[in-house]
Amino acid sequence: PTANALGFFRNKREEGNIDPNRDFPYDLQDYTRCMVSIAGRSVNEIFRSHLFQLAVTFHGGMEAVGYEWGAPSYSSFVAPDSLSQADISRVYSTFGGEVKGKTYPVGTMNELVYPVRGGMEDWAYAGSWDTQRVNQCKPRTYGGYDAEKTKYGNGTLRMFNVLVETSDSKEPQTNIGTDEDLFNPKGKGSGHVPRNIRLALSMIDLVEPYVVINSVEDIPFEEDIIPGIEVYTRSCIKTRAVLVPEGGLEFGMVPFSWTVGGGITVDETYLMYAKWDDIAETSPFDGTTQPTQKQLDDFFADLESSENKNTFKYSDKQTGKTSWGTYNPFDGENYHKDTAFTSTIDVSGLRKGDKLAVFAVAKVDQSWKDNVDGNVKGNLAPQTHVVNARTNPEWRYESTDGEQLVQGRLLWFSVPVTVVVGSAKTAFMEISIRNPLDESELEWIDDDLLEERSYRFLFTVIVSAYGIIFIGLVIWKLMHIRDKKLRHEHRGIQMRECDTLQLDNGITILS
Repeated sequence: PTANALGFFRNKREEGNIDPNRDFPYDLQDYTRCMVSIAGRSVNEIFRSHLFQLAVTFHGGMEAVGYEWGAPSYSSFVAPDSLSQADISRVYSTFGGEVKGKTYPVGTMNELVYPVRGGMEDWAYAGSWDTQRVNQCKPRTYGGYDAEKTKYGNGTLRMFNVLVETSDSKEPQTNIGTDEDLFNPKGKGSGHVPRNIRLALSMIDLVEPYVVINSVEDIPFEEDIIPGIEVYTRSCIKTRAVLVPEGGLEFGMVPFSWTVGGGITVDETYLMYAKWDDIAETSPFDGTTQPTQKQLDDFFADLESSENKNTFKYSDKQTGKTSWGTYNPFDGENYHKDTAFTSTIDVSGLRKGDKLAVFAVAKVDQSWKDNVDGNVKGNLAPQTHVVNARTNPEWRYESTDGEQLVQGRLLWFSVPVTVVVGSAKTAFMEISIRNPLDESELEWIDDDLLEERSYRFLFTVIVSAYGIIFIGLVIWKLMHIRDKKLRHEHRGIQMRECDTLQLDNGITILS
């Protein structure tokens, strides 16, 4: 779909004689000149009913990734969110990759492009909080437009809407690109189209932080989302689980590997674990939702004052970067290879049948809550959802219909992995049930069957190994017989070649 349907059909920038790019109520001098177009009103209706955090508008005529400000009134100022905007824009440029040997230049719209009044990007960014530069529109076209629809709630327009100028030519005829090596910024098929696909994908990834446990003892997990399957409280106990021998591996430790995404800088990350039986059903750790800071504070305050204050154990805290923070994004084969975090948990005190919940936890991008020294008008703190949702636990906004929520938090939790303890002779293996509703596979939670399933696993491995050896021997024997037959046939040919040829004169000639 395209917002400016008429302009797209006519291959023109304008809708009739109206430029929808300048049709928004921000930093205008005449408010009869906004919401004039159907395109502008359509965008306005969508934004009024959602709480968007990130967006990209694609244009042509030059090459740039531009962020706020782009309004004349702020031509000599930086935006309160300029730190996050610069970081995110650099990711867009880097992961987008090069076309004709160049990545997108990055900077403010006022620097790279030119100041405009009524621009969509600044309106979407500041329309809810910079109220001095927003007035209700009074257009005369199409029978007018209800002025109340350009009166915005305090949380409606607080998004980072970046301007991407995609090409010096508005209709490039070369370097379009292909889908070959699509996820590789330096791939053979790189060009205008794949570059902007990658840019859009990086935007989707950065909208919210997340943590994923990738493997336990080098056993990788599959993706933990199955379409059509209901996720319910603690269903993860079955869907992400491993079986370990009593006493663990070396020195009673079990190694974990995890990654942090949806951000750039990892301020801290670690493993947190406890027995499922010791985690109250009323706790905020249900494996399906992210706990708020208040829920965490209340839970741990109650836990600290109880006899179970040592319920949870923790690995050492680590810091680092996500794949976006290294500015060396994945190439289609080695996603997050160099940005994985590793640590171990101690299971030496656990006994057969115990079930341990292991969470990976992360805090990211805390530097974004600081504005740039000196040149933010009014010395305002960051105003966007995307920054405050990860740095300000007091931040909370709902959409007008109450169906969408942006809730600030500091800590982000992975879907937990359940470590099930078998006997000392149990083999280490994954026992996840991908579909939690598959009752036929629920036997693994019966302690009496843990060792039996482990033995079945070992038996399968041993039989498979012997089968491979047997097949190898059979192949070797067949090849040996074939070679022997070939040698025999070769000798027969040589003997026939040496047969004597008797001529009529009785002389024997060797052929």
